[in-house]
Amino acid sequence: MKQFITVVLISFLVACGGKDEKPVVEEQPLQPMVKSKNSDTFNTSFQQLLDAYFSLKNQFIAEDVTAIHQYGNVLLQKTDSLKTNALKGDAGIIENANSFRDVISGELKAMVAEKDIMAQKKSFGMISEALYTLFRVVQYDRSILYQMSTDKAFENNTGSATWLSLTKDIQNPYKPKTLLTDGAIIDTLKTVQ
Repeated sequence: MKQFITVVLISFLVACGGKDEKPVVEEQPLQPMVKSKNSDTFNTSFQQLLDAYFSLKNQFIAEDVTAIHQYGNVLLQKTDSLKTNALKGDAGIIENANSFRDVISGELKAMVAEKDIMAQKKSFGMISEALYTLFRVVQYDRSILYQMSTDKAFENNTGSATWLSLTKDIQNPYKPKTLLTDGAIIDTLKTVQ
């Protein structure tokens, strides 16, 4: 029995060793990213459109009329150059995408020509609705968007309007000075792969 315990003890000491060797960790190859449903060309142009939209939204929050015109023109340019011909899918998806792109473009032209900020905000509401639908039609899968709404968007705190956000934080672009946090998330677009 003493021999057995001695053998076990020696085996244990040999197994543990006196050296502080670090365990060998095998490197795992990087997993490929999930491929988008859409082409890189389309995804790049759509992301540029979204970036321009969020820049414009920030100018409404700042209530900077000069910057609203400037960023409205940037969004118009990004909208008009949206690469819908690079969309993957049937002709119906491309046709619907072109229709909503045209709605956004037309409303942006009206918005940048407008001098009254309240009229600009009403156009922004229509742009936001059309962009929300466009996002769903093309099934953009590189962002999560939140659709938000307020029922106090316009004169005398009446009228409903929506906007899009990358975060759950409510920043109302319609009444930023008096009702910045007024609103609610009404939809989450989770098409990210």
